[in-house]
Amino acid sequence: MKLKSYLEKLLDVDGNSIKLENLPKVDYYIFQHWNKYSGSKKRIKEDINWLLDLKKKSDLNIAILFVNSDMLEEWGLEKNGELPIKFKKDGDKFTMTFGELPLKK
Repeated sequence: MKLKSYLEKLLDVDGNSIKLENLPKVDYYIFQHWNKYSGSKKRIKEDINWLLDLKKKSDLNIAILFVNSDMLEEWGLEKNGELPIKFKKDGDKFTMTFGELPLKK
């Protein structure tokens, strides 16, 4: 997927589209997806600090963009609903299969 196509799927914290020309001018972007269910607050904080430390120590010109991938009620999802996810390991590869979205009836 090209960066422009990826950015078209994202919104900033104010609900506005993200344009490439509005991002910092760097050589590399790191998009770090996170969500409330991916781990404890401590783990998320450790991951964020690790990335920020990596950026600080790097000789590369990079920007880290944190992408919240929590599901939202305004998407028509059932409040406190759950999305079934199945993980399958085959050798050194993993696959994920998603069930039906918990949509409001």
